[in-house]
Amino acid sequence: MCSGAHRSAPRLHGSPTLCREARKISGPHPLGRVDSLGDAGRGAGRRARSDGALGVATLANIRGRDLGDPLFAPVWSEIDGLGLPVFVHPTIPPGGRDMRLDEFSLATPVGFMVDTTLAFARLILSGFFDRYPNAKLIAPHGGGTLPYLSGRLDRSHETIPACRSAIKAPPSAYLRRMFYDSVVYEPRALAMCVAAGGADNVLYGTDFPHNVGDMKGILALVRGLPADQARKVAGDNAKRIFKI
Repeated sequence: MCSGAHRSAPRLHGSPTLCREARKISGPHPLGRVDSLGDAGRGAGRRARSDGALGVATLANIRGRDLGDPLFAPVWSEIDGLGLPVFVHPTIPPGGRDMRLDEFSLATPVGFMVDTTLAFARLILSGFFDRYPNAKLIAPHGGGTLPYLSGRLDRSHETIPACRSAIKAPPSAYLRRMFYDSVVYEPRALAMCVAAGGADNVLYGTDFPHNVGDMKGILALVRGLPADQARKVAGDNAKRIFKI
């Protein structure tokens, strides 16, 4: 599942080992061969953990497939059993060409946000977090637009049967079971992310080495939070989640 993510996502301490294992899962095995993927996935997480890996990195869609695709169920079961954190970095969303995301380089400011939002909205509404209660998924860039859409998701859950058919609680409750990074560049956006996800679930992020990365600026945003929240986001949450 990590194939490609190592090129675009920030690397967590220890994660390259797990990425190597994950590339063995998705690389040699055609995506249509679920049994092959399952066989390859079993034990990969434990082998990586024994090598010192602390987390997983994946793209928000794998060649257009949703992360909740049954193809990936054996991998998620392995991750859930270990309680591993998973950094879900966005890529070009399906249909990106039709969205003309190459125009004005919109993939970075808009396309990535769309990919993250769609990926996690589908995971929430499909019951993913009920099936894998121990998985710790990190939605970068403040969770895309999910904090802003929290109320709309809950209202849709109340009024549209399809939005409540597979989950046990309103979508906003699942937003507080996810994790986020602080790469939002704007204090009101960070405050909204903290409000939606909870101060215990937001991690300091920088977008380094991407050209939009701003380590000092985002750290200043984090330090602008109330002191107890700033301490958690600046480091305490990461230490807890990654057990370091």
